[in-house]
Amino acid sequence: MATQSFYEDLILDTLEAVANMEKAFDKYEKEGGYKVKGQARICTDEKVMDSFMKE
Repeated sequence: MATQSFYEDLILDTLEAVANMEKAFDKYEKEGGYKVKGQARICTDEKVMDSFMKE
């Protein structure tokens, strides 16, 4: 059982920190989601899922 929370406040107190967060949002929008090495991504796009079901 966990003994402490892993949730913490995100502190963007420098211009560099803000710029890095903006880069992360841009990358998320370009790639369509978060990618974790070694983990499968689940598609939630209805159009893509419908195209798989038709085939």
